[in-house]
Order: sequence, then C-alpha cells, then structure tokens
Amino acid sequence: MHITTKILIVLGALLSVALSSLTIAYTANADTLRQQIDAERQAKDTANADLSLERTRSQTDLADARQRAENAESARDQLQSQINDLMQERARLINEAALAKLEAERIGNQIQSLGSTAETQQTLLSSLNEENSALRKRLTDGAQREVQLIDRQNELEGQRQVLQQNVRALTEQLNEARLAIQNARSGGNAQGNARPIEALFGPRVDTRVRSIARAPNGDELVTIAAGSASGLRENIKLTVFRDGEGFLANLILTRVDITESVGRLDKLGRDVTIREGDLVTSRIE
Repeated sequence: MHITTKILIVLGALLSVALSSLTIAYTANADTLRQQIDAERQAKDTANADLSLERTRSQTDLADARQRAENAESARDQLQSQINDLMQERARLINEAALAKLEAERIGNQIQSLGSTAETQQTLLSSLNEENSALRKRLTDGAQREVQLIDRQNELEGQRQVLQQNVRALTEQLNEARLAIQNARSGGNAQGNARPIEALFGPRVDTRVRSIARAPNGDELVTIAAGSASGLRENIKLTVFRDGEGFLANLILTRVDITESVGRLDKLGRDVTIREGDLVTSRIE
C-alpha cells in the first residue's frame, strides 16, 4: 500500500475519532444549552410577567397620581374660591367699617347739631314764655275791656229797645190817627159806635197771607190762616212783613172766623205790593 494511502487512512481515523469526540461534546453542550435556553426563556417570561405587573402597578400608580392631582387641583380651586370669597368678605367688611365710621361721624355731627338746636330751642322757649306772659296779660286786659264793652253794649241795647218801643208806640198812635181820619172821611165812625183799633196782647200770633182781594171801595183785603182759635178778633192790628225787606203794611182785621181772618191793608201811604205767603205777626220783637 502506498504511504500516502496509509497517511490518509490514519488521518481519516483521527478525523473520525475527533468527529466522535466533537459529537459527544456537542451532545453534552446541546443539553446544557437547551437547559440554559429554557432557563433564559423562563427568566424572560418571569421578567415579562414582572414587567407586566410593574407596568400594571405603574399604570395604577399613575392613575392614582392623576386622581390625586385632580383632587389636589379641585382642592386648590376650592381653596382659591374660598380665598376669593374671603377677599370679597374682607372688602365688604372694610366697606361696612368705612360706612359705619361715616355713620358714626354723621351721628356725632347730628348730636352736635341737636345740641345746638336744643340750645336754640331753649332760647326760643324762654322768648316764647316771655311773649306768652305778655300775651296773657294783654288777653286779660282785653277780656276786661271786652266785659266793659259788653256792659256798654247791653246798656245801649236797652236804650235802643226803649227807643224802639217808643217809636213803635208813636207809629201805632200815628197809624190809629190816620185810620181814624180815614174812617171819619168814609163815614165809618159817623155813628160813633165802632170799636177802636187795638194791638193784640198775650201770646204772639204768627201766620201767612193766604189770598188777596180788592173791595168795592178800593181797599185791599187780605185773608190770613189764623182766626179766633189763635186769639184774634175784629179791629186787631197785625203787621205784614217779608224776609229780607222788613215791614210792609199794617193789617186791620174786619172779619174773624175760627181758623181764618180777613183784614184791610194799611200801607201807610207806601207803594208796596203784598203777595201770598208774606209773613203776618201780632208783634215784632
């Protein structure tokens, strides 16, 4: 056999032994590597699980942190709102304090003014008391003067009434004289047996003119709503007057019934007109 062939055979045998050794070593290393790979995978899975757990925890912590941040923000807003309210309350209290101070000053000024007013009123009151005393004295003097004037007025009124009665008596006498002259001219007293004209004494009789007529001799005849039941009789002289105008004429009764009388008017030469409803009285007071 050739040497080369032998060398090749020997090399082949050596290579076979080396290959066997390598195969054995590879097999042993493969198990170790497999175990290491499995261990690495388990470690990786464990690490992933831990990472997921940590991530979950981180997310939970982040959510909690966000919630706490939101709560803190809300609390901050509430505190800010309270601060704003307190600031407004402080401003209001400051304003009220200023107003109270102004009010106190105003009240003080008012008290001072009232004090001055009280002093002025006291002075005025003293002056009014003095004036009142003077007026009271004047009033007393005036009252005394008034009493004197009333006494003088009563005295003059008495004199006036006396004079009025005298005038009335003179007027009646004058009217009777005129009537006597008229009767003498008309022949009414020719036989001398007619009753004299007289005034009515006793209770006063007040009535009104009921109707007016004209006698054939031209005399005006007046009918009144009063008669013998009121104490009237023939030849009684009554007075006719009107409110606002006073005396109008005399009325000499010529016929008297129980509740009605007829009389002749004596106007005493005056141009007056007698109307229905005019007042008739037995005595003017």
